[in-house]
Amino acid sequence: MKKYGSVYTPDNLADFASFLISSQIKADGISYGTVLDPACGEGNLLKSYAKTMNQTSSSLIGIDIDSQAINYCQQNFSSDYKFINDNFLLPNTRLNNKTDSYWENKLGSVSLIFSNPPWSKDRYFYSKDLSEAGFSLKRNQYDAYVLFIELSYKILATDGYMCFILPDSIFDTQNEYLRRFLLENMSIKIIARLGEKLFPNVNRATAIILCKKTKDVTNEVSCFRLDTNDRKLILNGIDTLENIYIKKAHKVSQLRFSKNYAFTFDIDATSSDEKLINKLRKNNFVVDDVFIFSRGIEISKNGLVTKCPLCGYEQPILKNQIGSTKSCTKCNKEINVNNSRRLISSEKTSTNQVIFVGENLHRYTMDSEKYIESNVSDVDYKEKVFKNKKLLLIRKTGLGIYATVKENCLTTQSIYVLQPKVSDEELYYYLGLLNSRLVYFYYIKEFGENEWKSHPYLTKTIIFSLPLKKFESNELTLSISAKAKKLSENYSVNLDIDLENEIFKLYRINKNERKQIVSELQKLPSLLAIEQMKLLEK
Repeated sequence: MKKYGSVYTPDNLADFASFLISSQIKADGISYGTVLDPACGEGNLLKSYAKTMNQTSSSLIGIDIDSQAINYCQQNFSSDYKFINDNFLLPNTRLNNKTDSYWENKLGSVSLIFSNPPWSKDRYFYSKDLSEAGFSLKRNQYDAYVLFIELSYKILATDGYMCFILPDSIFDTQNEYLRRFLLENMSIKIIARLGEKLFPNVNRATAIILCKKTKDVTNEVSCFRLDTNDRKLILNGIDTLENIYIKKAHKVSQLRFSKNYAFTFDIDATSSDEKLINKLRKNNFVVDDVFIFSRGIEISKNGLVTKCPLCGYEQPILKNQIGSTKSCTKCNKEINVNNSRRLISSEKTSTNQVIFVGENLHRYTMDSEKYIESNVSDVDYKEKVFKNKKLLLIRKTGLGIYATVKENCLTTQSIYVLQPKVSDEELYYYLGLLNSRLVYFYYIKEFGENEWKSHPYLTKTIIFSLPLKKFESNELTLSISAKAKKLSENYSVNLDIDLENEIFKLYRINKNERKQIVSELQKLPSLLAIEQMKLLEK
């Protein structure tokens, strides 16, 4: 990890991205002029592109805010390359001009933009300055790469390409507006989701997106997922990204992404999956009609709190905040986090009560309860949410969908809490659907969360978009409800499979569709967290 949130690109990843670019440019049958990397670091992407395309000329330009990186490039590259030490997003000599106008005047026509921009969420610019510079895609929460993509699009020549190596947060619900921007303004040629470990010592999953600045309603996107087993082959030097891409990439219509909820890039769903996915999608209903959505106590699983020395307010903190400074939640003054204590422990005392954290919640069951100190005046225990109610609890973090029903307990913020407006029969019915393999199949196809990553989490948007068939009281739905209730009281594999068969019947899943679902679930990696989902036979 370098300065400004930059992560310099390893050779095999740079060469793979260059290979993808080369395949598109050669298909066009034309030569390309100026090639730009607006966050060039030590120039690895430009060097890889020149090697792949057998092209070295003054049209290869690198820009970087880091003067040390630019000095390195100027000393180690030939005069065929041009390097500029400047801030791509807000150039030093921009004056009052829009940033895109500044670079268009300085660089001329740019045919290809090839970059691994900063992945950091840190803010180095004021919102007002970005607005004046012409940026429109900034939101309350955004990664720096979003701004690089927006500006790159503006300065890219018509029919030009841009290729970005990104964190796979581009697939997250928070980046709906970015996906929409790309879908409405460009032809997306390739989306490759590569997972973690391709960047040494960086625990974030990686993606590559290659787009052409043109609109084509018939455009097809080449979609590629590097699965766990193939990634091991890459990391062990047994195979190459290029070879695996050629064997496993598949194409889908870009129009499908445009029609998806939240403009989701559901690249794991092949064209043969579309009929079943669409069949399931028709079952979505308004969850707010049935549940009041909230989450647990705003505290970490360790229950760490610190007391403001100025106003005395005791507030939750994260472990990595100890020894640093933070803004007091109550008085907004800057305070040093030098002292802390834990409100949550594994020991029961006369002054604490049961609380569950995310890792305690599994399909239908809870385990290893913890205890939180009671009656801390500054902690909102959310008694109106938890007291004397049966609640549908859904784990926010972790791989997969985990839900159970619990009464008279507290949870931390890592568990979503759904307060039912309906009968117990309906409550347990929806529990059964949420934990079903059928819904999980849809989840992995639609959102691509089919392998472990460092910070997996389920969002409210995703939960509300799952294909949960609205409850209608009849023999089948009441049987589903009863079985789900029994599973939450005493889990049994055989009963779980019986329930799954009834859910297949509810959704009218035929033999071929069942086979399709089973086949996909069997492809999941061998992880304890999702082994249950592979069981569909007694």
